[in-house]
Amino acid sequence: MVKKSNSTFIFEFHAFLLSAFFFPLLSSCISHEKISIAGNGNNIPFKSPSPTPETVSIHNAEYTSSKKIFSENFEEGLSKLTTFGDVSTVPEIGIGGSFCLKANYGTNKLLGSIIDLGSKAPTNEFYVRFYIKIDPAYNAPYLGFKWMRLKHGNVEGDGIQTEFYLNSETWYSTGHSYETDQGGLDSPDTNFSWYPTFKDGQWHKVEVYGKYNTSGLANGVCIIKFDDILHLNSKSYKWRSTMWESDIFRRFYIPSNAGDGVHMAQAGDIIYIDDIEIWDGTPHRLMYENFDTQTISPNLSVYGEWDSSIQGNILQVPPQYNLDQAGKNGQGFAFSSGTVNKVWISWDKGLPNPWPSDEMYFSFWMRYPTFTSTDSMENLKIFYPHWNGVDSYVHYSMSDKDTIYYSAKGNGAMISISNWLSCPNQTDGNWHHYEFYVKFSNAISRFWYDGELKIDHFYGPNVWLPNTMSYIAAPSIDAEESGVFSRQIDDWEVWDVVPN
Repeated sequence: MVKKSNSTFIFEFHAFLLSAFFFPLLSSCISHEKISIAGNGNNIPFKSPSPTPETVSIHNAEYTSSKKIFSENFEEGLSKLTTFGDVSTVPEIGIGGSFCLKANYGTNKLLGSIIDLGSKAPTNEFYVRFYIKIDPAYNAPYLGFKWMRLKHGNVEGDGIQTEFYLNSETWYSTGHSYETDQGGLDSPDTNFSWYPTFKDGQWHKVEVYGKYNTSGLANGVCIIKFDDILHLNSKSYKWRSTMWESDIFRRFYIPSNAGDGVHMAQAGDIIYIDDIEIWDGTPHRLMYENFDTQTISPNLSVYGEWDSSIQGNILQVPPQYNLDQAGKNGQGFAFSSGTVNKVWISWDKGLPNPWPSDEMYFSFWMRYPTFTSTDSMENLKIFYPHWNGVDSYVHYSMSDKDTIYYSAKGNGAMISISNWLSCPNQTDGNWHHYEFYVKFSNAISRFWYDGELKIDHFYGPNVWLPNTMSYIAAPSIDAEESGVFSRQIDDWEVWDVVPN
C-alpha cells in the first residue's frame, strides 16, 4: 500500500478498479484489479481532502429528458386541482394509509376533478400514471364513470377530447374529435375494450401513454397498462382530426363525470384516486428495490470482502447482510450491514443492453447507523457504475463525514480528477439522499446530495460512447483498509431519464 501524504500538490486517488462485471459471472465471485495511486496515467500522487471543499459547477445545459410536470398525492388537500360535485380528500384510505381523493358518484354523478396544465401541457407526447380503487359497495355496474377525460381547453364545443370509461367492470375507451357546432364525432379506430376486474376494493395502477397523430392521420400512439399489464398498444390511434391537428390536451380530468343517460348513480358508488403523475414523455424506471418484502431482486448481487485466493469478491448471504431493519422514515425495511460491514449492492444481471436511452438517473437513500473515522481518506465507494467494459465510469467515494471525492473516466482515459465535494453530516445516523445523472452522448455528469447540486460537469461528445452498461454498484467497496462502520440502504432505483 502506498503511504498517504499531506503534500499540497494536486493529487488523484484510485485504490481499486472493478474489471470483470461485464463478463458472465464465474462461480460466486467477481474480480477487480488493483491500480496504483498514480495509476491515472499522469503520475499524480494522492492529496488529502481539502479542508474547505467546494461545489463544482461547470455546465448548466437544460435536461432533454422526459420530465414530470404534475404530481399530486393529496396530502395537502385539493389545492392543485379544480373540483366540482362531491369530491373531497379522505385520510387513511390512500396508498400506505395516507390521504387520497374520494369521488362520490352516489350523490352527484356529474362530479369532476380537473388538472389544468395550461402552458405546461405536453405538445408531442404525454404519460399519465395514477392509482384507482373502486369501493366494494359500488353497485351501479353500467353507470359508466370516466376514469380519465382529456380535453383541449376551456371551450366545451371546440378542440379535441378523449374519454376513458369504466362500464360493468370492463375498462372501455373511446376517442372523440370535437369540432365546432358538430358535437362529438368518434375518430376511427379509437374504440377499444379491456376486461380486468377491478371492482375488488383494492388499489390498481393505471398508465396511459399518448403520442399525437399528425395532419389528422391515424399515426398516433396509445398505450394503456393496468397493473403493469399491457392492454392496448396502438400505433394507429387518432387523437385529433385534420381540423384540430395542432390541438393538444391541456385539461386532464381524473376522474370525470359518470352516467350514460339511462342508468343512475346509487348510494355507495364511490371511487378513490391517489398518486397522480403527468409527464411530457415516457419515463422508464429500469430497476427498483425498496427491500420491503425482505427480499432482493434476483438481478441484484450482494458482495463483500475481496478474497485474494480466488481473486474476487465473494457473494454474501444473511447474516452477512440483513433485511430486517426499519427503512427510511421508519417505513418498511432496508438493506443493512450484517456481520460484514462493507457489504455492497451491484446490478450486474439482467441489465438492459443496449441501454434504452441516452441517459441514466440513479437514486438511493443511505444512512450510517455506526461510524468511526479511521483515516483521512476513508474511500467508501458510494456510486460506481461502469460501461463500455470498464473503460468509462463515474466514481464517487466518501472521503470523510463531510466530503465526497469524485472522478470520471471516458473510453480508457481519465477526464476528471481531484473533485472534493462538500456533503456535510453523511455519518450523523440520519437518512441522506444521493442522486446521480449521466448523459452519455455529451458526457454530462451531475450529482445531488440531499437535493443540492454538487457536480455539474460537461465533457463533450463521444467521450462516453458506446454506453453498453457493465454494472451499477451503489454503494460499492470499502477500497482501503477495513473501516469501522455500518450502512443501511433504501429506495434503490435506476431510470432512463431524470424523473423530476
